[in-house]
Amino acid sequence: MADPRGTTEAVRASGWPARIESPADLGARLRARREELGYTLTEAAERLGVGRRLLLELEHGERNAGLDTVLRIVQLLGLDLYLEDRRRQPAPRAEPGGPGSGAG
Repeated sequence: MADPRGTTEAVRASGWPARIESPADLGARLRARREELGYTLTEAAERLGVGRRLLLELEHGERNAGLDTVLRIVQLLGLDLYLEDRRRQPAPRAEPGGPGSGAG
């Protein structure tokens, strides 16, 4: 089965955080992270209590899953899920040791 978003290596190389715009985007990110952690598809599915085929199809953007399943996968892989309001500019992050950091 072909990776719908390019190679896993390309996804991994694009770094974090990652914008998710489709089930295929999410699946490719979950697959890359699972592989980074050294979990086989079977190991991850067993830890999650889901079928191997379900996880495979999710990773390839071919199947939808319940939000509870997606959140369990995200948690197992040590990731966080955020929602961001696109209408707002993100607040600038304080640099360590910079103004307002309490250092110095």
